[in-house]
Amino acid sequence: ASEADRNPDPNPNSTVEFVLPATDVAQLGSDTPDELAVQEQAILASIQDLQRQLLEVRTAEEGDEDDAEADDLGPDINRVLVVANRLPLTMIRGDDGEVTFRMSSGGLVTALQGTKLEMEFVWIGWLGAEVPEEEQPALTARLWEEHRCVPVYITEELAAKFYNGFSNDVLWPLFHYVPLPMYKGSGEKKFDMSLWHAYKTANDLFAQVVMDIYESDDYIWVHDYHLMQLPRELRSRRE
Repeated sequence: ASEADRNPDPNPNSTVEFVLPATDVAQLGSDTPDELAVQEQAILASIQDLQRQLLEVRTAEEGDEDDAEADDLGPDINRVLVVANRLPLTMIRGDDGEVTFRMSSGGLVTALQGTKLEMEFVWIGWLGAEVPEEEQPALTARLWEEHRCVPVYITEELAAKFYNGFSNDVLWPLFHYVPLPMYKGSGEKKFDMSLWHAYKTANDLFAQVVMDIYESDDYIWVHDYHLMQLPRELRSRRE
């Protein structure tokens, strides 16, 4: 067999050389059955090795194409700051006062589980309960070290007006075509402006926390109607 027959190259542009051990096929007819069986096995093994080499070349070429496509997507995202009303954790305080955390099972938390493997997430949000001021520094450090979360501390009074009062009693009905509970059946207006002020105050607290950790190449991803004032607050702080 010629050199070209013994070293086929399915990809002329590839730098990989395919090597098939030289076997004189013309001599096969003069060998004994046992010798023929051994030579046939050697040829089959060589063919399998060629198939393996070809697969490696094709895989490498596909990898190069994937890398080129990834380069076209632009620069890598260093971090995504996910800002939501609640952290993806539930804070549990035991009878002894010890605080533990359990991962929440909300839709947003579940949806982002897979993407956490591809980029760094920092989650910013409220713990859902008031935390005494003297406990906040240690709790903040622990949340960062264990969960890469940054808490926004809100008092129970502010949370009642911001979350239950304005977000759930005003914005949620508006976005779901539900009659506003702030109006009585007789049409008498009973809207409390303190709810709106609480909403702005809470959004301002979120903005302060975001800007404390924000870096110039971060992406900020703000979620849901609880924080509709936040993008404006962030822009005003960056100007």
